[in-house]
Amino acid sequence: MPMYIYLCGPMTENTPEQADGWRQEAEKQLRSAGFRVSSPMRNKGMLSKGERMGMKYEKYGDVPELRAQAIFARDQFDVRQADALLANMTEVGRAYRYSRPYYKNEVADVPIPSIGSDFEIAWAYILNKPVILVAPDGNPYAEHPFLLGAANIIRFDTLQQGLDWIKMNLNIYVNGR
Repeated sequence: MPMYIYLCGPMTENTPEQADGWRQEAEKQLRSAGFRVSSPMRNKGMLSKGERMGMKYEKYGDVPELRAQAIFARDQFDVRQADALLANMTEVGRAYRYSRPYYKNEVADVPIPSIGSDFEIAWAYILNKPVILVAPDGNPYAEHPFLLGAANIIRFDTLQQGLDWIKMNLNIYVNGR
């Protein structure tokens, strides 16, 4: 059976193109190399209107697959089933937020942590699955001690470097052949 890759990465405060464009390219390359691929963006067509994806999906109506419990359960299931995660952290969302809550007139463009991706990476670590992390130098995901300390994380600067490594090395890395 082909190896199964889960495509992990930020969605909050990203446009659908930022959240899904890289996933579509990764899926195309990985499928053509014989891998099975899964994306948390599947079945989220209602998010394709070009607006940024906020943290609250209630504005899309009563869509069962966008309920918090459904998102959590599906993503956890996907990570459990996957042989490896490709975590592309190059599109960390940014939003205008008060830089300090007590200064109401001081607004700053701040990065939004990808809490869902953080969970997925932690699940993969606990399950001893390799995480191919794409985070260039200077990106908080490239420099955080938790990620640097996790032995199952292999970091690359670009998505293409990560994809090339998966295609050339993942079977050997996981199966020894």
